[in-house]
Amino acid sequence: MAKNIEYKLDHFGIKVNNLGASTRFYERNFGFQKIRESDKPELQLKLAVLQLGDFYLELSQPYSSKDESPQTRKESLPEILKKAPAHFAISVDALADMHTHLSSNGVEFATTYSSSSKNIFCYDPDGFLIEIKQR
Repeated sequence: MAKNIEYKLDHFGIKVNNLGASTRFYERNFGFQKIRESDKPELQLKLAVLQLGDFYLELSQPYSSKDESPQTRKESLPEILKKAPAHFAISVDALADMHTHLSSNGVEFATTYSSSSKNIFCYDPDGFLIEIKQR
């Protein structure tokens, strides 16, 4: 780490197949707010930046993106985490309420919820893994 340089995480970026659908997913299910959307022809991308508190999520849709549906994962969590390229976590005050909210929106889960759960994992529309933790 360089002297006299303050580091701060700025954003996390993921590739999506449908920018509008993914933006709506994160807004509806997790309370993100879209703060910017742009077209980047020089990069052959459409981008949306979403914010949740101090956390920024950058969604990028390549111009040549194929509409690929997420694949249902039927493996155990350790196997899923070994294969997942990345995930991020969101903490909530009431995990049971969050599970009910996500279930009512048809979100696909990677883990099963129980009253003793400290966290659950679900997928976004493109199969990206999201951890939801009890605060």
